[in-house]
Amino acid sequence: MWEIITDRINLKKNTEYDFRDIEVILTRNLPTNNQEITDNWLKLRGLLSDKTVIDHLPYDLDSESELAEMDAQNEANIEKNMENMQKMGQDINGMALNTKQDNPNKQLEQTDEVKQQNIKQSDTITQKEEKEE
Repeated sequence: MWEIITDRINLKKNTEYDFRDIEVILTRNLPTNNQEITDNWLKLRGLLSDKTVIDHLPYDLDSESELAEMDAQNEANIEKNMENMQKMGQDINGMALNTKQDNPNKQLEQTDEVKQQNIKQSDTITQKEEKEE
């Protein structure tokens, strides 16, 4: 069959192809589940480098440029978050300005007081129950 095809091409194109030089490579056309492959590789983030994960995804992506874009995007997000924090009345160090929670220890003291009140109430209830018996 290949001999007939090459003879026809040689006749039409004035060439001298030899049918024995033809190498036939057949690849299976199996359906792939790209979603599952992607999920499996993304689960390996943290164990493998991001570059390795991007290289093995079933999409034609350049890992170097993708990582550079991710870094730029992260920097932009950090800057935007800093601006939003300043707009909300917080300084860069995370200390609250002009809020009701000026002293975080005060909130802890209040929760300790509530716990102590609950303990006193439970002690009073158990004492009443013991007296009734």
